[in-house]
Amino acid sequence: MGKPHAGILRQARHRSVRGLREHVKKGSNQMAMTFEQVIETIRQFPAEQQEMLIDLIRGWRTETRRREIARDAQESLVAFRSGELEPQSAQAVITELRQSLEDQE
Repeated sequence: MGKPHAGILRQARHRSVRGLREHVKKGSNQMAMTFEQVIETIRQFPAEQQEMLIDLIRGWRTETRRREIARDAQESLVAFRSGELEPQSAQAVITELRQSLEDQE
């Protein structure tokens, strides 16, 4: 993290998320917060905390997608090694991908 105030931002993010968790916990005694209540709570955050929350969510989404890609790659390797998939040339794969993209349009 080459940002000069990375530690301060990390602490502020932690406080923002902790505050949202505490708000959710208070409501969980009665019932869980609805999505709309979460959104309204976030709307009340200062702009800086909203930006930090956006960064956190983007990071979570990136990590989730990376795990999905890694899982898909592992499954593909297992299928290939077990003989379920036939070896193909790069050109054949590219042609097939282009065709599938054209079919989607």
